[in-house]
Amino acid sequence: MMMMHSTCIWACLAILASLPALAISAQQIMKPASASDGVLRSAEVLQGALWTDSGNCEVDEEVPRNSQCLLQKKAESLDTASRKVLGGQRVEVGVGSGNSKLAFTPTQGKAGMLSAALVDEVCSEDFYSPSQLETDFHEHAIAWTQDKIGLCSHLGQSAKQWLDQNKAGILTGETTSVFSRLCKKDYPVQLLEPLAGILRDPRFICNDTSEFMLYSIEWLLLADGEVRRAGSVPSKHLFFDAGGSHFSDALSFFTSTYQQRGIVFDHIFAWEAKNQTYEAYWTDVPAEVRQFWEPRVTFYNGVPVTAETGDQNNPVERVYELCSPDDFCAFKLDIDTPLVELALAQQLLHSPHKTAASLDELFFEHHVEGLMEDYGWKYSTNGTYLDSYNLFSALRHIGVRAHSWI
Repeated sequence: MMMMHSTCIWACLAILASLPALAISAQQIMKPASASDGVLRSAEVLQGALWTDSGNCEVDEEVPRNSQCLLQKKAESLDTASRKVLGGQRVEVGVGSGNSKLAFTPTQGKAGMLSAALVDEVCSEDFYSPSQLETDFHEHAIAWTQDKIGLCSHLGQSAKQWLDQNKAGILTGETTSVFSRLCKKDYPVQLLEPLAGILRDPRFICNDTSEFMLYSIEWLLLADGEVRRAGSVPSKHLFFDAGGSHFSDALSFFTSTYQQRGIVFDHIFAWEAKNQTYEAYWTDVPAEVRQFWEPRVTFYNGVPVTAETGDQNNPVERVYELCSPDDFCAFKLDIDTPLVELALAQQLLHSPHKTAASLDELFFEHHVEGLMEDYGWKYSTNGTYLDSYNLFSALRHIGVRAHSWI
């Protein structure tokens, strides 16, 4: 992890200015004399937009207007999650190990084989370069995500190139432009999947709306052991899972995929608001897998994630506390509570220097208006796909491998 150049700071802040949850305009962020001063001033503006002078969050009247309104409420999380549907069908509540639990669907498909690093190309400076596909979708974010015809026609052949190359692990000819590039000085050039379409598998909706496609992870390009600076070895590998209902849901995918890609986590911190038996958390996990990972997992059972500054159950605070530039740290944020999720995402953007020095990779399911409302997002949206593009792009400009999640 590297500290970013001042040019990256201004690129991030310019993008961040358009996010609706912050309710500010680009004119409110003025470039001061120094980069450090700019970070400070912008943070003040952003904080003022999210919190009132008295420290209360600006939320719906039904929510208590005090510092606790940023707490992930257990009932809210469960109610939102229970609305997840597949092709209009509700995901039913099941029973496991004596406790009621939500029947979340694990990831579908096989992780891509494409290397995240071009080891023969070393970066001379910090920058983020979106692919042409990403640039085009960013410029036409609203129009191109309004309906199936517009979405699929503009993804076109790029979607096939994207999936084929990632699955085969081979870049071919001019189609390398499908992937975006991230650079940190003295590190290899890194590749990422483009921020395009509805930020899921590009075959979903265009090809079919099956459960497999809805939860497919075959489009994601995760970090691997080659993204580190030549000759350096991370002192720690840490993973933070906000919304870790069961190990078999997402962590099974993350741990096995990262391990295949040369990264084995020394420790995992997982929060889940819904209280359950300890055994329920390890349901459907093979004995040998559990034996390896159980000593490495700290599971906060029945503990909601919070966005309160300084709180030990604020995963961003834990990332800042435990991760250094020599470590590899990844964070999955998916608690289906937009109020808290956006506050945590904004916290990462408000402290770009700390974020750049602490966090390597982020996965976040940002629920927004549009085509996904028919597939589980109807009751929990905040913003548009343009806001999603802006959010993930800003984080990538900071130096974080930011991905949409399922």
